[in-house]
Amino acid sequence: MGQSLRAEIRREVGRYLAEDTTLRSFQEWFVPRAFSIDAAADPAGEETAAQIELWLAEYTNGDWTEDELRNKLRSLVARPVGTSN
Repeated sequence: MGQSLRAEIRREVGRYLAEDTTLRSFQEWFVPRAFSIDAAADPAGEETAAQIELWLAEYTNGDWTEDELRNKLRSLVARPVGTSN
């Protein structure tokens, strides 16, 4: 893969935030990738995916509104690629 998984995830989150795709479409894209991450090969991608998985689970559980989820995801893509939480 030419780019890191983390960069790919950030790109897709950006598409969702720009309303180029729906939350459902993002989830359909994201879930299979989240389960196939090799943490040893891409620790930053694994960390990013784990954070998004948590937020999606909390949203699904009713802990967040979609606007609150968007704000959380926005904070993720606003960070420079080389930084973690």
